[in-house]
Parts: sequence; structure tokens; C-alpha cells
Amino acid sequence: MKSSLPRNQGIVDIQVFEYADEIYRIDTITSKATPNVLPLESKEALINFLEIEHKSKSFILNNENGDITGYLSYIEDPDNEGMVELLNLIVIPEHQGKGCGRKMVNHYHDLMREKKFKKSKLVTSPKNVNAIGFYERIGYVKEKIIKDYYGPGEDRQLMTFSL
Repeated sequence: MKSSLPRNQGIVDIQVFEYADEIYRIDTITSKATPNVLPLESKEALINFLEIEHKSKSFILNNENGDITGYLSYIEDPDNEGMVELLNLIVIPEHQGKGCGRKMVNHYHDLMREKKFKKSKLVTSPKNVNAIGFYERIGYVKEKIIKDYYGPGEDRQLMTFSL
């Protein structure tokens, strides 16, 4: 595993397993600062969730100083309804509210449009009102609550976006 993430400014494609220590650190900081985020218990669990279980692709966003502000993971393999999935969006707390999440989601949407996908979906905790509000502001629409998505009592709000 590489010890630190690429530090060039802007969006950089990565393989999570190559930067597992840093990505897990970011995930842990954010899950502690954000109520109702489902934290992963280890960097191995993070790798398993993102790259093995979901076969997701990921990129990071670095600011003008080359400091990481967050990352986004997505599943490019469409589901049976033809939707791609925004799997994980993490913005480090001190960078939230500065357009970092919007920049990463816009980049993701552009990538999916280039590949001719028509719709994206995501799930988030129905208790995570900040995330739901953010996604609604950028055009996602609440579809339904999925009961016990991650097990008993772990409901999720399904949201979709027309690309």
C-alpha cells in the first residue's frame, strides 16, 4: 500500500486498496463528526466494501495546496433498472460547505453522462438530514425508504438523479 495520496490539485482517480490507510483515516474522521453515518470497523472492511463487495471506482479531490478534501466512490455497473450508483461521498468536516462535495458529484455525473447512463441512485440514512438536504439541492429526488437495508433498524433513503 502507498503511504500517502497523490497531492496534485483537483480530482485524481485512485484505487482504494493502494491508499487504504489514508482513505480509512478520512472515513473515520468524517463518521465521528457526522451523526448517522455507518462507520466501517477497519481499513480491510473499507477495502472489502468499496472494491471487493461493490467493485466500485473512486477518486479524491485535492485543494489548491494539494490537501485532500474528500473522496467519492461509485458503481459503474448498472443495476437491473439501468441506474449507476453513487456509493460513498466523504468530505472532511473542515472542507464541508465549500463546494467540494458538489464538485465531486458534478465530476461523477459528467463521467456517467459520457458513458451514456441516464440515471444515478444513492442511499443514505433517513436520519442524515444534512446529506439529504445536500443531495436535494443538487437535484436528487427522494424515492422511498428501504426498510432494513443494512440489517434490522438500518433503513435507507433511496434518492435518484436524472443524468
